[in-house]
Amino acid sequence: LGMPGSNRPPVDDIGWDEIDPVKYYTYGPSLFFFVRFALHPFSLVKTRLQMQRDITGSAEGGHHMVQYKGTLDAFRKITRYEGVRALYKGFGVATLG
Repeated sequence: LGMPGSNRPPVDDIGWDEIDPVKYYTYGPSLFFFVRFALHPFSLVKTRLQMQRDITGSAEGGHHMVQYKGTLDAFRKITRYEGVRALYKGFGVATLG
């Protein structure tokens, strides 16, 4: 990036007076929203996988049962039993917070 010995041209600094405020204040939040919207289901599945606990049977039986076996299993079960909208639970709070 404009370092001595590199073939790249130096990068010019952009001042605040050169930025269009309408584009800055509409594109930035819009892109933030859409990226958050695309990534929220993965965050929800990750959180559910981290928070699940083994349900241990009695000492004699001793079997372990977990709700989700992995990431794809969690996606399948959430959409099958709770619907696609369940992948966006907490989206509003996470976006504002």
